[in-house]
Formats: sequence, structure tokens, C-alpha cells
Amino acid sequence: MMDLIFEYLIVFILLFVTNIAFLVKKYDFNKNKFILFALIYGAIVFVLSFISSSLNLGEYVVPFMPYVLGFVSLLVLILAIRFVSFGRNQGIENDKIVFYGTVLSSLISIVALSLCLKSDNLVLNSLELAILSIIVMLLVYKISKIFNKAKRPYYAVIGEYMFLEFLFLLILALTFSSVRELDYSIFKSFLILTPTYQVMYAIIVILIILVLGVLYSDWILKRLKRK
Repeated sequence: MMDLIFEYLIVFILLFVTNIAFLVKKYDFNKNKFILFALIYGAIVFVLSFISSSLNLGEYVVPFMPYVLGFVSLLVLILAIRFVSFGRNQGIENDKIVFYGTVLSSLISIVALSLCLKSDNLVLNSLELAILSIIVMLLVYKISKIFNKAKRPYYAVIGEYMFLEFLFLLILALTFSSVRELDYSIFKSFLILTPTYQVMYAIIVILIILVLGVLYSDWILKRLKRK
């Protein structure tokens, strides 16, 4: 159970931090402001996850987790609809409600899941989550430059990601109780990917390979143009 909750935390951080990085890129933060924001966000993740997991309230919170995760997924859906609808109006593209709402949704998820986390290495786990959030945010912010050349408007790309994020969060909410009740002793070490996190790892690896391929192709094209 401990590993499952921690993996859920990793998945939620990957989803939300990617979304936040997309929004930050769209709002055109300068480099220093963005780095400061990423560090502050990582620090908040560390503090919230450490304090929440130290409370040991898992037995009280776990039964309500599907509802909490469901609420977060619906909040993301509302933010996605708002973002796309406002994105069509060039005068109000940078909707701060969507940005702060996304940050708030991520923190709600982190607190709720951390309340269920039991571990002998709470400081280490919280530090890992904070470092992961910072690294992913920096990486996605850097990679998102490729969308400037996309045929579809950038707000449409972010909107599509948010709708997919909603669907995935909803699936996690609906399957949380079922996955939690699985007997992991019947699975081999690698096959303990069950319906959740190891599959997500495979998807992440594929996406990283695709993004690296796009960056490499872009680098090759720039070299050819110079010649």
C-alpha cells in the first residue's frame, strides 16, 4: 500500500507539473521568474508532502480518496473548458484563474495522497517528490518550445492535454479502491504494474523518446539550413 500511494503521488506530480509548465510557458515568464517559481513550487511540495505524511491519517482518509481524486479531476475539467473557451478570445488568453486553479488542484492532490502515505523515510520521499517536480517542470518548459512551430494554436495543445489529464485522473479516481484491494503477492516483481503506474512509466518513456526525436530532428534541420 505504501508503494502504491507513493507511485500515485509520482503520477499526479508528473501530470500536474507538466500542465503547469505548459501554462507558465504560455504566460511567457522570464527565465529568472520561472526558475524562482519552479524552486518555490518544489519547496511547497516538499513541505506539504512531509507534514501531511507525518500525520499518519491514512486509515481515516483512504476511504474518501476516490471522492477527493474525483473532485480534483472534475476541477481540472472545468479549468480545461474555461481555458479553451477563453483561449479563443485573444484579449484574455492568459487566464490567471486557470493557472492558479491548476496549481491548487495539484497541491490538493499531493496533500490528500500524502495523508495516506506511511514510510520510514518521509524526508527522503518528500525530497524525491520535490526534486522530481522541479526537474519535470524545467524539462517540460524547455521542450514546450517546439509547440511554437505547431500548426495548432498553443492554447489548443494545452487544452487537449488538460482534457486528457482529466480523463486519466478520473480513471485513477474510479480505480483507486479496486487497485488498493489487489493482492500484490500474486504478481511477479515486474508484473506488479497492474492497472496503474508501471503502464504510466512505459508511456512516459515513449513520450520522452518521441520528444527527444523531435528535438534531434529540429537540431539536424538547423544544421542543414546553416550549410
